Amino acid sequence: QSPAPAMHESDPYFANAEDVLKSYALDYDATEHFTNDVIFNTALTNPCCLPCFLPNWYLCLKANLRDSIRAHHVAITRDGIKFVVDKHKTGCRLECQEKGKVSKTVPFDKITDCDVEEPAGASGPCCCLVPNVLSYVNVDTASSPPGGHELHMAGLKDPNQFKKDVWAMKRGEPVDGIDSSVMGAAPIEMKREAEGGGWGKGALFAGGGSGAGGGGGSSEKASLLRELREQSAFMRQHHNQQSGLLLDIAAAIREQTGVLKSRLNNYK
Repeated sequence: QSPAPAMHESDPYFANAEDVLKSYALDYDATEHFTNDVIFNTALTNPCCLPCFLPNWYLCLKANLRDSIRAHHVAITRDGIKFVVDKHKTGCRLECQEKGKVSKTVPFDKITDCDVEEPAGASGPCCCLVPNVLSYVNVDTASSPPGGHELHMAGLKDPNQFKKDVWAMKRGEPVDGIDSSVMGAAPIEMKREAEGGGWGKGALFAGGGSGAGGGGGSSEKASLLRELREQSAFMRQHHNQQSGLLLDIAAAIREQTGVLKSRLNNYK
């Protein structure tokens, strides 16, 4: 007999959040223990820093780290992934040094990748390494910073379930633990198909779609047209900037060529 699936563990932080469909628990204890070990072991390899590090560690740094880790929360809403870093203490733990709450939502239709990094290897100084025990979830969009991620989350208790749910929400498919009646609108591609108009020839620029209910997508088409115009304007601006840069480079080359020619003539 196959074992029963593990019960999903939610985050009580979102218990009263009306917009949250499903929340995900983070393993704060494991994250705190791992991070503490890496930082402390690194400090031990620098004896010169210990007289300053140890008092700060026990007075402020360790508690700040604990508060920062436990301030992280993640959930999914109808619109996307909701990532919250709650208010927490920093610095010398004075009230004037508190860091305010930060909330960020990554829309499902903007997500280009969502993957899980399983723990492997070790971190820290070579003489006292700490085994890596945390999984990381990376979420990317087209606007992700170069070499970085839109979201980089450590310590999710069930990262693979989170990844599965994100892709299901993006595709408009059922998600475990979420009532399908409250999931909101289906993805754009599915809505177009349901409207009956599709993207047939000329549908993008037509006043109404073909077939029953085709006119229902007129506002969506208008929105897409505005987006296309904005993208076109951006491309023209970018092209003009590039053209101006090339003209400046060409002018500089011509100027340097003239200088070299005059010097050669002087030598003759």
